[in-house]
Amino acid sequence: MKKKKLFIIGSLSLGIIMFSNDLNVEATSNYSILGNEKITEIHRNNNVYTVLDIYPSETLDSYRDLLDTWYGPSSNQSTGIYKRKGDTIEIYVDESAQQLPAYTLTGISLSNYREGGKLGTRLQRGKNTISGDQEGIIHIQNETTRVTQQSTRVEIRGGVTIPRFVLGEMTDKEWQDELSKYPNAPGYELIGPNTLITGSDKTIALVKEPTEILEAKEHLITLHDKTSGIDGSSSLHRKPIDLIQHFRETSSQGGYMYAYENHLGFHYQEAMKILLNTAHQERWGVWHELGHTYQVEGMDWKDLDEVTVNIFSMRAQKALGQRSRLETSNVYTRIFNYLNSNQSKNFDSQGDFVKLGMFWQLELAFGEDFYPNLHKLYREEGKHLATEQEKRQYFILSASKISQTNLAPFFEKWGIEVTADTSKQLAQLPNLTKKIWEYRDEMNGDVGNIPQDDENNNENNNENNNENNDENNNENNNENNDENNNENNDENNNENNDENNNENNDENNGESAIEEWSSVKDYVAGDIVMYQGHRYRAKWWNRNKVPATSNDWELLDNVIIEPTIEEWSSSKVYNGGEIVTYQGDKYRAKWWNYNKIPGITQDWELLK
Repeated sequence: MKKKKLFIIGSLSLGIIMFSNDLNVEATSNYSILGNEKITEIHRNNNVYTVLDIYPSETLDSYRDLLDTWYGPSSNQSTGIYKRKGDTIEIYVDESAQQLPAYTLTGISLSNYREGGKLGTRLQRGKNTISGDQEGIIHIQNETTRVTQQSTRVEIRGGVTIPRFVLGEMTDKEWQDELSKYPNAPGYELIGPNTLITGSDKTIALVKEPTEILEAKEHLITLHDKTSGIDGSSSLHRKPIDLIQHFRETSSQGGYMYAYENHLGFHYQEAMKILLNTAHQERWGVWHELGHTYQVEGMDWKDLDEVTVNIFSMRAQKALGQRSRLETSNVYTRIFNYLNSNQSKNFDSQGDFVKLGMFWQLELAFGEDFYPNLHKLYREEGKHLATEQEKRQYFILSASKISQTNLAPFFEKWGIEVTADTSKQLAQLPNLTKKIWEYRDEMNGDVGNIPQDDENNNENNNENNNENNDENNNENNNENNDENNNENNDENNNENNDENNNENNDENNGESAIEEWSSVKDYVAGDIVMYQGHRYRAKWWNRNKVPATSNDWELLDNVIIEPTIEEWSSSKVYNGGEIVTYQGDKYRAKWWNYNKIPGITQDWELLK
């Protein structure tokens, strides 16, 4: 999910600081280096405060403009200091400082997404005081348009210290020791070269293996960098200067996971479990939200906010050795129904994952270098694309340049207009010889050839595509779909095919039965599930949103198929709307509950 605004999220120039209220007799001091910051720890009366030499980062706006993205990394630097209600915090900035940093004070578990994107307050040379009743964690930002090796010395006094884990500097055992030192800490932070994770005491117990957690995030950032063509080959294709990705816990009821200015948000109840549980590192939602921080505005024409971002998700999934989401969610059936339809095609009216199919077929056709090179071309040419049509035509031209192929037949097959001017420019490139619109992740053999005397091949596409689908166990389904397509438009045809599949699933179409909705599964736009005997289609990406009670789902029909109602279990988590049987009666959960016995507690409603 993307909280859309034309802003970039900066990343972080990480600094680690440990402080204390008590500044009496000095005992010892030592020095260490973390990233670009030198830390001086001064021990006084068994307490610690830190003198931090902060090196500047580039501005968020500069890197956002470079990538042509709404979001980006984050400029927040960890201090490890939490301000309680009534605390007075003193921040000292070197009197000779040429570059003045800023600070933010935000909830350690964000109350809303805007809080995580707030601008910092500029510090002045000398003493700066923070007081009052506001509580939260302090982060430092040191953005500048002229990045140098000139550091700024900062001291922070007051507040309380939270435990922090630094990748490469600490072991998992030392993390457990750190937790023992701060048993009542209000939160924690995990720090890697390109990563900062901030969470509260609500989720600190989930941090079992911080090394693996951070290494997984660092690897994911590397994968997304690769997709974006960030390879250091020139100043246009570089990593940000001391900006990284900030993953933050949120208590906001407005989102499960989201991307916004200066951070990525993960709800403490469920999403943080995925973020921090190493068994769930390869999860779509994390890939997706991080992808928003790379998403190119110039590739994002009408209603593609939640489409082109998944180029990053799909490539991460592929790199991590998992099956394609387009295969496991049976999206290719809808894709080929649309492509083989005799009706007039409207790409913009298709579901998000059907649209994604077009972008992904380019990867399947031209290989894993296609999107890195495409992103690099966008940056190198730096076109200002003011209209939707300009974005479409530029994508057609750019994709054709990268593939060194006239891709007009491919885009026309997908229902995207190729203008006369674009066609004229494409005429200089070699003709497309393969029906690349037949590609899917799991297929036997190759796609069909385009006859030399019919480049567009509008009359023969269905026949050859059906032959390809025969090899993928979809022969009868495609024949049935083609018959239905003659009578229905694309959107309605998908729904009719689903109805036919319910009756003839095993015999005709080769698809698996529509699965029951699950509270622990991620769903994307277009996914279809069964819930309480009804079929529902996801309107957009969601998780733990009950189909019968949430606006995230669209009811597809009124035909009730009597569901199998499971027996209540004391070891299972239930969400509002779920139905169980207990001692012969049926009960519906009023809200989220765990180990609440139906008929005894108020968490369940007896169904007559």
